[in-house]
Amino acid sequence: GWGSKRREAKRERKMGTVHGKGRGKKGPRKAKRRHQLQQSRRRMLYMECPGCGALFEMARNALACRVTRHALVPPHSSKGTTMHWVRKHPKMGCGAPLQIKQRQTEDGDTEFYAIIHPRGYNS
Repeated sequence: GWGSKRREAKRERKMGTVHGKGRGKKGPRKAKRRHQLQQSRRRMLYMECPGCGALFEMARNALACRVTRHALVPPHSSKGTTMHWVRKHPKMGCGAPLQIKQRQTEDGDTEFYAIIHPRGYNS
């Protein structure tokens, strides 16, 4: 019947034997999603916050001034604004002002790391 043909077509699309609408030549959605995740990992930096020890992520294109905060606030926010958001959303970071540094590893790769900003909250 028509229902069994529909199920069979759906199964083939899921397995990647038939390219579905909007998938192009890349195959099943899983491969496309995996590729998107790999691309996003290349665009993000993952560092440890020296203030609280938690991991945080930062977009590579936000490295221009190399100053940020371990919170969901703009990088140059005042201490009052930052602490307001940290109290309101404690799981979103400790609010420490961070300066992003880089160094060369023995392999020749560039490694990014964070330190507490030397001028504190009003930088």
